[in-house]
Amino acid sequence: MSNSNHFLPVENTSNNEHFQDVLARGLANPSRRAILRGGVGLSAATMLPVMSACGGSDATQMKSLAEPIAAAQIKFNAVAKSVADSVVLPAGYTAKVLHATGDPIDASIGAYSNVGTEADDWSKRIGDHHDGMELFYINGAGKVSSTAQTRAVLAVNHESSADAHYFHANGQISGAKTGLKFSQFGAWDGGARPALEVLKEINHHGVSLVELDMAAGGGINGYKLNGALNRRVTPNT
Repeated sequence: MSNSNHFLPVENTSNNEHFQDVLARGLANPSRRAILRGGVGLSAATMLPVMSACGGSDATQMKSLAEPIAAAQIKFNAVAKSVADSVVLPAGYTAKVLHATGDPIDASIGAYSNVGTEADDWSKRIGDHHDGMELFYINGAGKVSSTAQTRAVLAVNHESSADAHYFHANGQISGAKTGLKFSQFGAWDGGARPALEVLKEINHHGVSLVELDMAAGGGINGYKLNGALNRRVTPNT
């Protein structure tokens, strides 16, 4: 059913309430409203190990979440502000790229050129705009495990087509025009688009699943190019 109070039409075919209705009821309660308004701070604060989410009233919990964290409780030195085009980490920490846009997940696919010359439709490459992710451990029976194992799969969500014009050697083509850059929100001149360009732009969205090359001790060496569990889920899947 559709609720006219929502910003957009919402189809809810279940017998459960829609989240907007639950949210509206929560906002009607002053103490709950304070919790919801502080949601961003709450989600950030719960990432710190000094927080407790049990016991006490809502107000008490919010007070503890709002208290500043002593520097001694954070086990690394702060990094300086930087405009460098790189990942800046505290002393003693390192970072490496596990996989990047265009990296193949099948040995039959060539390396990513980064100049838009790929002739494939992106269904066997890592998608673009890495977003939410989840690590799944796989046990000896091939099932997902809640405890650390020597086999694992990383699932990464891919969003946004803001940079889709980079996937083609001469920008996007529409009719007789080349070198275009269309808005990710649908501003398009209506001209005919080459089918392969469109497939590339569609299929860099979705989810990448790659089997990881696990190191001794639980670390990750990289991902397996021909992992049996490698898969791309695209809007065309």
